[in-house]
Amino acid sequence: MGRDIKYLIDSGMDLKVMKGRGGSGSMHNKYAIFDGTALQTGSANWTSYAENSSYENMMFVYDGSIIRGYQQNFEWMWKQGRSPAAPSSAVPAPGPVPADPNPSVNFNGTLFPRYIFSPRGGTEAAIARALDAARSSVDVAMFSLTSRPIMDAVLRAGSRGVKVRLTLSAGSRFPYYKETVARKIPLKFLEGRLEKGVMHNKYAVLDGKMLINGAFNWSKTAERINAENTIFTTDPNYVGPYLQEYNKLFKMARPAYR
Repeated sequence: MGRDIKYLIDSGMDLKVMKGRGGSGSMHNKYAIFDGTALQTGSANWTSYAENSSYENMMFVYDGSIIRGYQQNFEWMWKQGRSPAAPSSAVPAPGPVPADPNPSVNFNGTLFPRYIFSPRGGTEAAIARALDAARSSVDVAMFSLTSRPIMDAVLRAGSRGVKVRLTLSAGSRFPYYKETVARKIPLKFLEGRLEKGVMHNKYAVLDGKMLINGAFNWSKTAERINAENTIFTTDPNYVGPYLQEYNKLFKMARPAYR
């Protein structure tokens, strides 16, 4: 048991720990719900490392219907959690993750859920559909991009003339490097703000009109075995600042090729 977890237990806080599906994945979410009226989500863990060394993001959401969906997801995870003192104790079968009952984010005529959860909630397919709906630009800031279905959608976007820009974390595994270079898709790698920091974001801005953001790396692991969350929004109060931040990151990043 880690020192920080022991400190929380000794403080009297209710605490559970969980892994992903099959015990091999991770609880990779980074969100909190405050008084049932505010949601904080994004890429940032609550650590000094995230605060000081890495490129991260947080977004705050006050839409009650979205918050209720996240509360359902939290309860779904809580039922599967175990006491740190008994990490091997039996828990109920998880069942499917909660889903948005009213997918209503309209992006270029296609409807998307306001939120979506993993494992196996369909996030990978939803992101690929969003990329297929893009008409002018795809700007991706991603710590890990290894999903074949999502990368295929990125390549399809480039093939139909959409301006694609990829900013990935320096040192991360990217199995589609040769394909990206062959298609002449702008690809850059970015290190962290300080030594040992990373570019830890997991978001994309499409056509300057839709933001996809959360804890979900674009990977098979995130889709199939991790507990994750993703938000889709066309609210310009979110999209605009994220695009502005993306442009800053892309300018700072190192080109993968000339």
